[in-house]
Amino acid sequence: MRLSTLFASALLLGLPCFATTIISGDPAGDLVANPLTGGSQFSINGSPLISGAAGFTMGGTSFDLTSVAVELSAESTFSTSVLVADLFGGTTSSPSGSSLVSFVAASGTISAFVSDHVFTLTPVSAFVLDAATTYWLVLSATADVGGHLEWESAASIGTEPFASYVGSLQSVGFSPPTDAIPGAHVLDFQVNGSEVGADGDGGNEVPEPRAVSAMVIGLFLLVGWLRRDRNRATA
Repeated sequence: MRLSTLFASALLLGLPCFATTIISGDPAGDLVANPLTGGSQFSINGSPLISGAAGFTMGGTSFDLTSVAVELSAESTFSTSVLVADLFGGTTSSPSGSSLVSFVAASGTISAFVSDHVFTLTPVSAFVLDAATTYWLVLSATADVGGHLEWESAASIGTEPFASYVGSLQSVGFSPPTDAIPGAHVLDFQVNGSEVGADGDGGNEVPEPRAVSAMVIGLFLLVGWLRRDRNRATA
C-alpha cells in the first residue's frame, strides 16, 4: 500500500468522536430535544443557600464525562454565570465528600418566564465516570438570583442502559443536599459521555457534527489519493 493511502486511512481511523446519553431525566431519553412540560419546580439559590442534587449509579461501563444538561425556569433574567454545578461521589442515599469536578455553562442568558429552558454545562477538566460507581450532580446558584431560579422536575426517569437513577434531593442552608424531594419528582438532568476506549461501535452512540464533517473530508482525501495512485500506475 502506498504512503498516501496509509496517510489517508490513518486520518480516518483517528477521527471518530462519539457522544452518548448515559442517563436522562427525560423519559424520551433526550432532554435537549424534547424538554418536558408541566413538572414541578424546586428552588436553587445562593443566599440563603438552596441546593439540589440528582443521583445515578453507573453500570458496567466507564465513560469519559463530556457534559451534563439541566432544565431550569426563572422569574427574572440572569446570566448563565450564576449557575454553580459540581459532581460528587457518595452512596445511593446522598452525596458526600468534596467535589470531584466542577462544571461551567456556556455564556448566555437564563430568560424570565421561559419554561423548559435547557442548559448544557461542561466539566472544567477531564473526568472518568467509573463503572459501578454512584455520582450526584449538585446544582445551586450565586446570591444574584435572589430566590428566583428553579430546577424543573419530571414525573419519571428515562431508561438508559448505562446508568440507573437513585434519587433527587434538596436542602436549605448547605450543599451538597441530603433531604429527599417529596413525592416521585425527578430533577430534570442528563449526563453525556463517551465510552472509555470506545471505537465507535457502541449501540446508541451518535457522532458529533464536527466528527461527521471531519470523517467526510477524510473520505474525500482518501478517494483522491487512491485515484492519483491509480492514474500513476496506468500512465
